[in-house]
Formats: sequence, C-alpha cells, structure tokens
Amino acid sequence: MLALRAPGVRAFIALFIAISFLAFCVICQAPTAIGAQIVPSPFALVDPPDSFPPAASQDGGAKKNDEDDGGEGKSEDDEEAAEDEDYPDPPPSVMNQPFGFDAKTQTLFDEAYGLWKKAHSRQSEKKALESALSAMEKVKSAAPSSPVPHFLLGRLHCLQENWARARTSFKRATELAPGFYEAHAWLGTAFAEERKHGEAVAHFLKAIEINPTFGNALYWAVYSLTTLGRFAEAEKFVARAEKHFGKNEILDRYAKAIRLATKGPGWKATHEFESENYVIRTDVSRELAERMSEQIELIRLVYDKVFPEIPKPDRKYVVLIFKERDDYLAAGNDRNTVGTYHPLPRTLMLYLRPDEADTTSTLKHEGFHQYCHEYLDNIPT
Repeated sequence: MLALRAPGVRAFIALFIAISFLAFCVICQAPTAIGAQIVPSPFALVDPPDSFPPAASQDGGAKKNDEDDGGEGKSEDDEEAAEDEDYPDPPPSVMNQPFGFDAKTQTLFDEAYGLWKKAHSRQSEKKALESALSAMEKVKSAAPSSPVPHFLLGRLHCLQENWARARTSFKRATELAPGFYEAHAWLGTAFAEERKHGEAVAHFLKAIEINPTFGNALYWAVYSLTTLGRFAEAEKFVARAEKHFGKNEILDRYAKAIRLATKGPGWKATHEFESENYVIRTDVSRELAERMSEQIELIRLVYDKVFPEIPKPDRKYVVLIFKERDDYLAAGNDRNTVGTYHPLPRTLMLYLRPDEADTTSTLKHEGFHQYCHEYLDNIPT
C-alpha cells in the first residue's frame, strides 16, 4: 500500500490508465479516430546538428551568402524579415587564439585534447570518455583561469548527457571569458536539452549579440523560440541564417512551421476563436471554432486532473480545422489520417467530418498528443 502512494507510482498508473482509455476509444470508435496520429511531415521535429550549417566550422566564421537567388519564393513578409543588416566581422574565437599555457600545461593539454577527440569519435565507449574527462580535469587544475578546459569539459559532459555538470562548466567558461560565444551557445544547448527553453534562449541571444552570424546559436535560437511559441523572433533568425548561409532543408522546415502557426494554411477567409489555452482557426465558421474551443478546453481540464505534474508551457496552442479534406492533405498531412499533431510548431490539424461528433473525437485524441508534448515527445498512438 505504501508503494502505491509514491508520487512516481501514482503518475505511472495515471498515465497507463489514460493511454489505455484512449486505446479503448480508438478501438470502439475506429471510424472516428482511426489514423489520427503523429506522422512524418514537413513539420516534424528537427534534431539540432552538432554544427550549423553542417559544413560550417565551429568558429562561426561562415561567410555571408552574396549570391542572388532572384527572389524566387520570397513573400513580402520574408523580405521585411531579411532586411539588409551590416554586421561586423565575428570576433576571434577563444578556441582559435593562443591559450597562454606554460610548457608543462601545454603538454597536459595536448594529451587531454587527443583523448577528447577520441571520446567524440567513440561516443558509446565509456572508457574513452572517462579518460578524456580525467585528463581535461588535470588541465583545468593546472590552468584554473583558462576558459578552455571548462568549455571542453562541458562538451564531454554533454556526451554523458549530464546537463547539470555541462551547464556548470560552460557557465564558468563564460565567466572567465565573457566574449566566449561558443560557450554561451553550448550553455543554452545544455538548458534546451532539458526543455528549459526560456533559460536557453537567453544564452543563445547572448551568443548572437557577440557574434550575430554564429550558425549554432542562430539555429538553436530558432529551435527554442519556436518551441516557446515566440514565432516572430524565430522568424527573424531564420531569415538571418538564410541570408548568411543560404537556404536548406532545416531552415525551410522551420520557416514553413512558423508560417503555418502564425498565418495559417492560406485560407481565403479565416475564422478564429481564442480561449484560455488555445487558438482555434478554421475556414468553416467562427461558431465552429467556438464550439471546438469549448470541447478541447473541457478535455484539458480532465488531463490537468489526471496529470497534475506535467509541465504547463506559458503559451497557447494552435488548432487548424479544415473544411475540406483535400485542403487538409494539401497542407502536408498524410492521406491515412483524419487528424495530425505536428510537433515542431505544436500545431494540431484536422478536417471537418460529416458528423461533427467524429471531428470532436479526433480533436480530443490529437489534443492529448499536444497536451503531453512537454512531458513525452512522442507518446504511443
């Protein structure tokens, strides 16, 4: 009995009951919920790369893209977001400057850095990682005022997914070298990996302030700002990254997701209803938007009671309800679905069924994915 009272056990039981209930609903109401799932789409989550753009160096010295693309595919909004900005040359990277080590410390560093590189090439080998950590700790002890060993230790802690220790190392590196923009960016990354995107953004913006064209910080800022629903800021950094590094699949995916969440799928007429936690948009009618808003807010109250410990983000989620199935499919949704939750823009899309009760059923099913995203990135469908 005592074990059943533990908060962790209660949370697990509640999650199991809720998922079992949803599975039961899907089985019993197959015509209304079948195919409602998370599917690969243009708006799927994009894992951040180790460096951005992938071919760019870590020193942020990628050159500005001066090629003229003829303006193809750019809207007036894109042009406004990509207004000409003149940035100074990026400051020299701390990692590209003389470290100022004495001969003994330099020898220790050379050995430690060799092990550091091996640990990164053999990420699954615990022994290589432990050897690199031990060697780099010796460098830190020999040169306590240097930010370099702190930064490299932080990177090793990231390999361990020990984000708290990584943050401690990166923070110390920024204290010793306030202009160390790579350390600021990685400090933000160590926050973002634990979904602490508010704290993460502050450090990404600091890195960008120091080096306005540092690709890693630009990319991660877009990632966290989009996650937080701060789409206007994210769009600005997408435009800057496109200007300096050229367009690519990653940036295009974010640009589409941001446009979807802010401007919708391009309906001729959009009806909107905003409630406490949701923004419902549809090309059907405002009355439908209001009814669907009431339904999804009611089911959210149930989820709040069942899952009181799930983080509640400080943002409103977008729901798009299409009048026609063809338009729903044209927006990038799979033809085998009646509703889809898109993780990147945190946007739920579905189309109006002949029986509105079926639409409501799909709304509640996909709304559960949307609600749980802060807790589980990809819950069972």
